[in-house]
Amino acid sequence: HEEKKSNKLLKLMKKQTILVIIAVLTTFCILGLGAWNIAFSLLIPLDAVANTFCVWLMFTFADVVWNKILHCCCFCCYC
Repeated sequence: HEEKKSNKLLKLMKKQTILVIIAVLTTFCILGLGAWNIAFSLLIPLDAVANTFCVWLMFTFADVVWNKILHCCCFCCYC
């Protein structure tokens, strides 16, 4: 029983970490490109959508969608 709880917590930590890294990287990329060329600043709303989607995926009610994304993106290792 303890191992099951530990595996569940590990899976949750991996999920949260992946989503936070994606959210931070998209923001850094968009802001960096916006600093380099002002036209890329028009992508800031897309970054907000990506960040919102990442936060939405962090909740348990989005686990079905998260698992489908994992199957599509990580079909060889299934994080």
